[in-house]
Amino acid sequence: MSEKDDLLQRHLEQIEQGKPVDEVLAQLPAEHAELASLIKLATGIRQARHPLPQKAFQARVPARNHNHRAAPRLNGNGRVRGLLLLSGVVGAAAMVFLVIFLAAAAAFWYAGPHQAGMAKLIDVQGQVRMAGASSDDWRPVAETQTLRAGQRLRTGADSGVTLVFYDGSRATVAANSEVTLQRLQGTWNRTIKMEMLQHSGATFHSVVPMGKRDGLYLVHTSSGTARVHGTVFSVTLQPDGAARFTVERGQVEVDSGKGQVMLSAGQATAVLSDSAPLAPAYQFVLRGQLERSSAEEWQVDRVSFRVTESTSLPGDIPSGSTVLVTGRTLADGSRVADQLLQVTEDGENEFTGIVENIDGDLWTINGQGVWVLEGETEFEGEPGLGDTVRVKYRVLEDGRWLALEIESLEEEEPPVTTEPVVTEPVGTVSPTLPVSPTLVTDCTGANPQPTGQKLANRYGVPYEEIMGWFCQKFGFGEIDLAYELSLQAGVPVEQIFDLRRSGLGWGEIKKMVRDGLVTTTPTPVITEPVVTEPVVTEPVVTEPVVTPVVTEQPPVDPCTGANPHPTGSKLAARYGVSYNEIMSWFCQGFGFGEIDLAYSLSQQSGVPVVQIFAMRQSGMGWGEIKQQLSPKPVKTKKP
Repeated sequence: MSEKDDLLQRHLEQIEQGKPVDEVLAQLPAEHAELASLIKLATGIRQARHPLPQKAFQARVPARNHNHRAAPRLNGNGRVRGLLLLSGVVGAAAMVFLVIFLAAAAAFWYAGPHQAGMAKLIDVQGQVRMAGASSDDWRPVAETQTLRAGQRLRTGADSGVTLVFYDGSRATVAANSEVTLQRLQGTWNRTIKMEMLQHSGATFHSVVPMGKRDGLYLVHTSSGTARVHGTVFSVTLQPDGAARFTVERGQVEVDSGKGQVMLSAGQATAVLSDSAPLAPAYQFVLRGQLERSSAEEWQVDRVSFRVTESTSLPGDIPSGSTVLVTGRTLADGSRVADQLLQVTEDGENEFTGIVENIDGDLWTINGQGVWVLEGETEFEGEPGLGDTVRVKYRVLEDGRWLALEIESLEEEEPPVTTEPVVTEPVGTVSPTLPVSPTLVTDCTGANPQPTGQKLANRYGVPYEEIMGWFCQKFGFGEIDLAYELSLQAGVPVEQIFDLRRSGLGWGEIKKMVRDGLVTTTPTPVITEPVVTEPVVTEPVVTEPVVTPVVTEQPPVDPCTGANPHPTGSKLAARYGVSYNEIMSWFCQGFGFGEIDLAYSLSQQSGVPVVQIFAMRQSGMGWGEIKQQLSPKPVKTKKP
C-alpha cells in the first residue's frame, strides 16, 4: 500500500471510531490536501442509509413474524397506504444512494486511474534516495517502489534509476543528479501531465507520442524548460547553471524566458543562465586522447574544436588525457565544445547531421566526408539523401573518416496520404526548363556524364536538364534529392532549387516540403538559369585537367554563400595550398569531401591532384580511383 493510501485508511478509521470529521481533516498534511474531498465523500456514503433489495426485505419479514405475535390485519385501504409509504421511503433512499454513487463516480473519473498519479521506479542501480517535498529525510529506494508528485529523487556516483509513467513514457535519472516530480496526473485515455524540476545532473527521456491528446510533458531547469509531445531527448545541467538540451528523435521546444528555439532530431542547444537559447546545431561526441590544446583550439583524435567561456571543464586537463567531449557543429562548420570530461577508456566518436551527398562509397554528412564500406559500415534504419542521421566513425591513419554505423534519426511514421498526386509531376518538370544541351560539355569532363544520364533516366527528364542543374553548381546528390522531393510533394523542382539557393539546408527544405509549407504556386524564377550562368565560361572549368595553375583564379565567392568558406579554409591549411585553389574545385561541382579525398590520395600516391580530378570527371567512381592509385589497400578490421 502506498503512503497516500495508508494515510487515507488511517483517517477513515478515526472517523469510524467516532472522531469528528473536522478534526480528522485538520490533521491532513499540506502535501496531501487533495485527500480531504475523498474523506468527505467516503463519510457521506457511510452515513447514508442503504436500502435493502426487495427480495431480501420480503425474506426478512416472515422470519420476524415467526418469532412475534401476529400483527393486526389491515383493511384494504390501510394495506395500500402502507405499501405506498414503504415504497416511497425505499425510493427516496435509493435516490440518495444513486446521487452519492454518481458523485463518487464523477470524482473518480475526474481524478483518473489510480496508477496514473505515480511513477514506478525500475533499474535502480547504486545509491538512489527519495525524500518528500519539504523533508530532508532521504531514504533508499527499492525496485518497483513508486514516486508521486511532490517527492524528490537523488542519485550518487555510478548510480541511476528509471521512472516509468502511466502512458509508457520513461525518464532516466543519471548519476549525481537530483530531480523533483512537481506534477503527475493521468486520464483514462492514457494521457499524462508531467512536470519535473531538474536541480542537477542529467536526465534522459523517452516520451510516448501524444498526438492530439491534451497531454503535457515538461522538464524545468534553472536556465530553461523543455516541452515535448512525443520524443527522445536529454537534459544536462552544469554546475554553473548552464543547461544543454539534445534531441534524438522528434522535436523539443526549449524556452528560457528570454527566447525560444525548436530542436529537431540530432540537434542540440545550450542555454546560459538568464539568456536566450543558442541557435540549434547538430551534435558531435569525441572520445580519445587530447592531442594538443591552445587557448581556444583543442584537438581529439585529429578532430579540432573550440573551447569557449561557456564550455564546462572539470579544471585543468593536461595534454594526453583521455577525454569525452560533447558539443555542437555550427552553421559555419566549426565545432564548439559544450562539456569536457576526463574518462578512463576510449570509445567511438560520433556526430549527427543531414546526408547531403552520396557518391559511391563517399557520403557527405553535414559537410563532412565519411567512407561507407561494405563489411565495415552497419546501418540502422534506411538512411538516404536528406535524412538526419547519427554516424559512429573512426579516423584512419590517412586522415579519412570510416563510418562504423549510420543510424537514421527520421520519424518512423512517414506522411503517407499525399501520395496519389505523386506520379504526375514528372511530366510537368521538364517543359519549364529550356536548357541548351551545348552547355553541358563545358562543365563536365565526360559527355554524356554517367551519373547525369542515370538521373535523367530515373526521373524521365532530358539529360540536358539534369546537367543544367549540375552546371549551376548543384551536386548530383542534391539534384537526385530535389527531384525525389518534387515527386513526393508535387512541388516543381525549380522551387526546391530556389529554396536551396536562398541558403536553406536540405534538412530544412525536406521538412518544409513534407509539412506542406511549400506551395505549388508557379514562380518562374528559373527562366535564365542554365543558359546564362556565367560560371561555365571560366577558364578553369573548361579545361580542369590541363590547367594546374588554379591559384590564379579570381575570387570564388559567387559559388558559395560564405567568403571565405570555413571548410575551404581548413582544407587549404591542411594541404598547404591556396584557398582559391580549393574553392575553384568546389565551384566545378566537387564536394568538400571529394576535394579532401583527392588531395589525400595525391599525397599518398604522388599523382597530381588535377589528374585525380580528371579521372573523377571521366566517370570513374572514387573506389575505382583509389584502387587504381593503391592496388593493395590496407584493410582495417572492424572494432
